[in-house]
Amino acid sequence: MGQRQSSCNDGYEGDGQDCVSLYHKDCLDVYNAGHTQDGIYSVLPSDWSGPPFDVSCVMDNGGGWTGNSAKYEEYTSFATAGENDDYRLSISGYSSDAGDGMNYANGQAFSTHDRDNDGCGRHNCAASHRGAWWYSNNWCDNNYSTYCHRFTSGGRNTICTYSNPNGDYNGGNGENITWYGYNYCNLVSIEMKIRPNA
Repeated sequence: MGQRQSSCNDGYEGDGQDCVSLYHKDCLDVYNAGHTQDGIYSVLPSDWSGPPFDVSCVMDNGGGWTGNSAKYEEYTSFATAGENDDYRLSISGYSSDAGDGMNYANGQAFSTHDRDNDGCGRHNCAASHRGAWWYSNNWCDNNYSTYCHRFTSGGRNTICTYSNPNGDYNGGNGENITWYGYNYCNLVSIEMKIRPNA
């Protein structure tokens, strides 16, 4: 009687009965496996049915950040709703030295030039800011002269967001990248990094 041969499916290793994925589920999983250098890693999230994909993992400040700021800002909770609720943002637990630039984005639906979800009746904030973000209608009827990311609408200098991390899309590099109102204007770049709660 011969021995039964078994093997693991592609992307897994083991003896055929006990198989372990060759891919990590996220950057925190990469970090916890002992990979402590920033870099590009292939991941396969548990609830992802597609093939593995590459992400940029940043391993500073406790490691495991998935990113794609001379100043540092952290929120303990960051979540978006699904497509049916226009990817509405839920964010909390702010701690930083850069100013709470996401405060007014909390509870807002995500807007793009062709999906005006900002609640501002005067204009489409995404089209006016030439970007996409969780824009707010808190300021769309006011007149501002000091905010660097303002735009003119109906003879008023107005804004739809306290921060504009995407900047104005111009087909290449962003322009007018701002954070926290008028405190940080014309930044070179902003990085957002996420990781699952441990």
